[in-house]
Amino acid sequence: MNFDKITETNESRKSRKEQKDSLQQLIDSAENGELVTVPMYRITEYTDAKGGSQPFTIDEEKVEALAVSIEENGLIEPIVVRETNDGYQILAGHHRYRACRKCSFREIECRVINVTEWEAYRIVVESNVHHGKPKPSDMMRILAEYKAASENGLCEEKLTNSMIARAFDISERHLYRYLLMMKLHESIITLIDSEMIAIGAVDDIKQLSKKQQHLFASYVDEVGKEFNAAKCRKIVKIILDGANSMEEIDEANDAGKKAKKYKNPLYNDIDNLQLRAKVSEHTESELDELVTRLLAEHFGIDLEFTADDEENDAD
Repeated sequence: MNFDKITETNESRKSRKEQKDSLQQLIDSAENGELVTVPMYRITEYTDAKGGSQPFTIDEEKVEALAVSIEENGLIEPIVVRETNDGYQILAGHHRYRACRKCSFREIECRVINVTEWEAYRIVVESNVHHGKPKPSDMMRILAEYKAASENGLCEEKLTNSMIARAFDISERHLYRYLLMMKLHESIITLIDSEMIAIGAVDDIKQLSKKQQHLFASYVDEVGKEFNAAKCRKIVKIILDGANSMEEIDEANDAGKKAKKYKNPLYNDIDNLQLRAKVSEHTESELDELVTRLLAEHFGIDLEFTADDEENDAD
């Protein structure tokens, strides 16, 4: 589970296997555990004691891929459920269940276990995390729930930050960042989920007020490019220094850069932030060629024909 796109090491793969083994032990040690075939209509997705749904976002692309695999090979691994008054509730296998629905299954093989509310939540969360990459906002809510469960005595033992971090194969620093996200403006969280803002930037963004965070998010969204931690730190400083609008941020940001070396002032004086960012990725000769082609297209001129015609005139 690689949250920062760091190359996975042998040690982390071993850690993940240990976590998976630990989760399997929890399922294996649960009461009952018998395999039964259940009609699809008697299956419901997980809800906790408060009525909350599964704490992760269903990945529809994963569901589609599983559906193709199940069509070809059948359901290889049964889903894990607990019995309710009305039927059965999924603990592990939400994506497999939805894939089977797409395949028009009328019944599905289940492993029925009897567990506590906390054990059920652990199975729901950890089975999903170990089989995919949850959104940062999902991790934020999950880790906050683990902290709350520990503080409220719902666990058999008190969970330290180190224990929680190890359970999800992340560093304590990352755990701290995910929990910090709870204090950020929703617009910032959305951009972190879409990877427009690096999660490592939360340490700096937390210094901003909610109003300033919204301004920061609006600026990133307008520019339309990914902001790593260093870029975020720079914009945060500009806002803390008094910038109150996207225009002021842009002016302060440009003031710290070397002047553009385009000879044509047209390329240097573009007001739209997103367009300016795209222009800056090209050399002046590339931009000249693009402008020439756009003008030719606008006026209906065939550049290749014109060039050939000029050569014939020269002859």
